[in-house]
Amino acid sequence: MEGLIVESKSNTNGFGIIIKHRDGVYPEKEFYFENETNQKEWLRILSEYKENSVYNQFLILEKIGAGNFSSVYRGVEKKT
Repeated sequence: MEGLIVESKSNTNGFGIIIKHRDGVYPEKEFYFENETNQKEWLRILSEYKENSVYNQFLILEKIGAGNFSSVYRGVEKKT
């Protein structure tokens, strides 16, 4: 979730959220929910994941591998 911005949006489609990249790298996405309670729960969950970013928990060291969809880095947990 690094670099993503999450905002609430409500209109005639219902209660929604917008997810976009801060640099515009990826297209903006909109998701709508049946009610405001579900919208708020998703906003809470996404916010929690953003606060628990891997970059906050680990010191990222050298790259040790890569594939078509990801890269793998050696890391050290900051707590220990």
